[in-house]
Amino acid sequence: MREEIREDRRTQNAKTQKENRSAADAAKQKREEERRDSQTRFELGTIIGPKTNAGSKDINILRYPSSANGGGTIEPDSDYVVFDFYKYAPPFRKQSGDANSRSTERVAPTPDRRNPQQKRKGIGTTRSGALTDSRTNLAATAGNYFDYNQSKDYTQAGGKYKSIIMYMPEDISTGFRSNWGGKAISNIGADILRSAGAEGLKKIDNLATGAANGFERLVPITGSAVIRKSIQKITGDSLSNDDIFGGISGAILNPNTELLFSGHDMRNFQLNFKLVPRNSAEAEQINEICKIFKMCTLPSRNPGEVFAASNQGITAGFIGVPNLVKVSFMSGPDEHKVLPRYKMCAITQVDVNYTPDGAYATYTGDISQPVAIELSLNFQETKLVFSEEIANDSIR
Repeated sequence: MREEIREDRRTQNAKTQKENRSAADAAKQKREEERRDSQTRFELGTIIGPKTNAGSKDINILRYPSSANGGGTIEPDSDYVVFDFYKYAPPFRKQSGDANSRSTERVAPTPDRRNPQQKRKGIGTTRSGALTDSRTNLAATAGNYFDYNQSKDYTQAGGKYKSIIMYMPEDISTGFRSNWGGKAISNIGADILRSAGAEGLKKIDNLATGAANGFERLVPITGSAVIRKSIQKITGDSLSNDDIFGGISGAILNPNTELLFSGHDMRNFQLNFKLVPRNSAEAEQINEICKIFKMCTLPSRNPGEVFAASNQGITAGFIGVPNLVKVSFMSGPDEHKVLPRYKMCAITQVDVNYTPDGAYATYTGDISQPVAIELSLNFQETKLVFSEEIANDSIR
């Protein structure tokens, strides 16, 4: 009986120790994640959603199909795609939330009569009367988190870039591509890296092991170098160490090839539409849709402010970056729960085919509207996608 009690106690103690270890490991992992997050100094941020839907009564929204004549109109409960246009947000400009952005809420710098040098130093006063220094703001910004997706910093492109609602295309797809490549590392290099990784560079003594292993291989490598130089001097033949080792000993140096991650490609995708006007009003809508996509592909002649300055010389010497577009696949008033979800995109190519059926044909009238137009749009995401965004369904 006593033995059974002791055994039960040992089992219970072992179970308690295992639970304690699991809790300690979980706490350690959480601390490690928090430490990594604090080191990245950026947050993924939210993804901008669609600004409109098919149920909107806004007359400034362009639609195709735009009328019920002949059927096929987009209803509020249909599946469709929305294009909303935004100004390009430079990734390294001040963002809402950093110290320099907050400083714009302060009053303009005013000189202190007791300190005539204040104006030249760029020091101003806050509403509370406290002095601020732009260098202080810069230091604070460098240590702050910033929104990688810049969801709060995108502004709509303006009245010339109306939102567009179109039917669901037939070629919707998405793909993710990571770049991996084989990397050959020399034996000595592999020994040093292995030794350095053993203790995370905390104990450099381990590098001596790599040096010792490299010294043991130094004799054949040195001998190979002598042979290579002699042959090249006499005959002009250029041989590698592996040629010498393979020809004499039937062995070559271990290449220590490893597959290493080298980066991730931004997603590209294409959407194709065939636009057939059924009346003059719809023809105008189609022409306006094509016009906006063309505009969004091209730079603007006026660059706006450059380094917070705007003058004739800047306007003559710079051009503005093209606007961006948010592509949203919709089901009724909300985004589709299964189809791809993209971050802000650049339009990289617009192709308009005015003879998609292989023959030139137009309607009679003042503008000779083509009977059909094929619109092909190429997009590229402007931000990388991370695994956490797939996990929380922010991106699909």
